Parts: sequence; C-alpha cells; structure tokens
Amino acid sequence: MKKIIAIVFCLFSLLVNAQNKVSKVILECTSEMGKFPVYQIEISDAGNIKYNGKRNVKIIGDYIFNVPVEKIKNLFYSINSQKMNMLPNSYKLRTANLPSTNLSFVYNNEKKKTIKNISEGPIYLIQIAAEIDKIWNETVRIEREYNIDAPTISEIKKYPSVAEDVGLSKPMPKIEIFEFVEQMPEYVGGEDKLNQYLNENLTYPAKDKEMGIEGRVICTFIVNEDGSLSDVRISRGISQECNLEAIRLIKNMPNWKPGKQNAKSVKVYYSVPVIFNLD
Repeated sequence: MKKIIAIVFCLFSLLVNAQNKVSKVILECTSEMGKFPVYQIEISDAGNIKYNGKRNVKIIGDYIFNVPVEKIKNLFYSINSQKMNMLPNSYKLRTANLPSTNLSFVYNNEKKKTIKNISEGPIYLIQIAAEIDKIWNETVRIEREYNIDAPTISEIKKYPSVAEDVGLSKPMPKIEIFEFVEQMPEYVGGEDKLNQYLNENLTYPAKDKEMGIEGRVICTFIVNEDGSLSDVRISRGISQECNLEAIRLIKNMPNWKPGKQNAKSVKVYYSVPVIFNLD
C-alpha cells in the first residue's frame, strides 16, 4: 500500500512539474519620452525566436529565426529552476524617466506570468534578460557574418537554423563559455560583500550627478576558470559617464570564485547591476 501511495505521489509531482514548465519567455524593453528603442524578443523552448523592433536590424519589423535547441536549453533550465509565479507582478522604478524592462513567462503555451521593471528585482531576472539579449545579438551577428538578409514575417519566410549552416562553408567556432552552470560564480564573501565593494568604490560622475541622472547599469562579463574577469561589457546603460564608471568598477574587482560544471572550473557569463542612486 505504501509503495502504491509513493508511486501515485511521484506521478502527481511529475504532472505538477510538467504543468509548471515554462515553454516561452518574452523580453520587452519599453520607451520613455522616445529616448530609448522599443523592442521585444520572444524565445520558445523549441528554438523559435520572434523579434519586433529596431536594434541590430536594417528596418523596423517582425523577424523570425530558428536556432538549435541546444543553444537555449540552459536559458530554460535556469528559468524553470526558479519559482517565477511567487514573484510580484511589478517592481517600482527608482527613476521615472528610465526605460522599463519586462519579462513574461508562458507556461505550456497557455498561462502567462509577466514581471515588470525587472531591473529592480532579483539579480537572476537580470541574468535571464541578459542571456535573452545575448542569444538575439549572437543570432544577428551570424546573420551579418554570412551577409544574409533577415527575413520578416510579412515575407512569409522562416530563417533557416544557424546550426544547419544552409550550405555555408565557413565553420562555426566553438567557444566553451557557459551561461548557467551547476555552481555559478560568486564574489568572494557573497552578494553582501559584492554590494559593499560597489558602494564603497563607486565614484558618481559629477556631470551626471548634477543633471540628476540615476539608475542601474547592467554589466556583463566572463568569470574565467581562475576567477579573473574579462570581456566586460554594458548590456544596459544610462549614460556614457556612468557606463564607463561601471566598467571601471568591474575591471578593478578582485578575483571571484569560479563557476563549476561537473566539479570542473569553467568560463561563465555573469551580469551585475551597478546602481547610481542620488538618494
């Protein structure tokens, strides 16, 4: 009898987990007063990417791409490892004139959970948004590299899978850099020490401070196998001066605890928000 109850419980758990599986994620960046581009990136767990807006494309419009499932499996693994339904539907922006970044999670192509202003939410939401941006930017980079015009929905065409190369002879370089691993990189001392380092070492650009510019600069970088940081970039900024200061802060950080996959240290992409707050 106990075995039967255990089996029923396991089947019930599997059913619940299947019902809570995210099948689609949507990143939306909105605009304030026309100062920022508006775009939306939708990625399904089947490898379909839909894009609307004007960033890294020649014309405003809707674009459809197919990418290998292997390319997006870590993204969905990370999403499904978090309880998105437990998060609030919106976070309050610190400054009204900043663009809003929203994430929507679609469960089994039916139920939808939208979280607004994720830049003010948990860091893993920022990580997910940065990974979506990275997948899109890499897809467009490949399209440009092979001089292929990205098809639009209005043309009723589907972009062929990048993995299949469509007869292209140029080999794709294999770079062993992970987005999500079993043991993610960590600043020595944890998140509290990381925030302490940022707060104590940040120098607010005088010009931006005078103009009342504030907000979050999202820096993306690679934590190498030895814990050193490289390839520091701005995935979302607020001004040139603040962006440069954020890059300086990240580059001057001490080594981190490296990320690990199968107990082996590996290169891992990571994103950190640098907060410029006038209060």
